[in-house]
Amino acid sequence: MTTGKYQALIAASFAWIEAHPDAVNTDIPTDLLSDWLHLFEASDGQAEDTRIAIFTFGLNARIAREFRCSAEQEVKVSYEKLFEYFKRWHFRLLMAKLAPIGPLAIRSEPVGLFYFHDTQLDFELFRNYSSN
Repeated sequence: MTTGKYQALIAASFAWIEAHPDAVNTDIPTDLLSDWLHLFEASDGQAEDTRIAIFTFGLNARIAREFRCSAEQEVKVSYEKLFEYFKRWHFRLLMAKLAPIGPLAIRSEPVGLFYFHDTQLDFELFRNYSSN
């Protein structure tokens, strides 16, 4: 994928996430889902940066919406929790890919794309005093 294609994917992903704030994993359009999953198969640094950008944008949007964070506040999530959420997001993408495939030994109900209800969201909310 070229730099321009990565940038276009980021723009399309951000727009879709903003337009679908309560999306579940099975709501993702097929082409976007394929592109997101391709990012996990690619080994170049741009693919890694792109998948991390998409995930953090979605998680930040969810936190801001759910906890009504303002622009003056920052959210601090531990590395361990962030990595856990990232792995779970990737698994949800894989389950969405498998959902339309015939009878499977493992089936999953649609789950919130950036919602981790069965895990308490550990974060700190604090005022950003560096901005005036």
